[in-house]
Amino acid sequence: MPFAFDVSDTDTTDLRAGSFSGTLTRIPASRLRAPGLLYRPMRALNWLWTLLATLAAGVRCCRRCDAVYVPCSEILPLSLAGFVLARLFDLPLIVCNLNAGKKGWALNRRIHDRATCVVAISRSLASDLRARGVTRAPVALTGMAADD
Repeated sequence: MPFAFDVSDTDTTDLRAGSFSGTLTRIPASRLRAPGLLYRPMRALNWLWTLLATLAAGVRCCRRCDAVYVPCSEILPLSLAGFVLARLFDLPLIVCNLNAGKKGWALNRRIHDRATCVVAISRSLASDLRARGVTRAPVALTGMAADD
């Protein structure tokens, strides 16, 4: 029997509702883009919208959840929303980091360090996360990538 997930997605360009069992909430944050001088204000608006929309979707769904899982935890608004929801509903927080990003890393490092588990895609990334200050949370490896 397949697991059922509630998915809140901010980039629905390649996500098909038939690929999983559960509920899909579409958050059209990808439309909040602008070049040039407006890039940074629009990026901040995009992050704020993503944070608020993800929190709203999570508050609606987390009462029946066993854990909060953030599949792209290098994206600060997603990891921040996951952290808040996990604390609000007293749930384990599992973050999956695909790269140790630079934007908002000081805050994101604290979130990762307080997670129940950090999933990394390679030993190299796990070492990088440890070197960048994720020292308290256990780091698990997936088989999604190959180390150099």
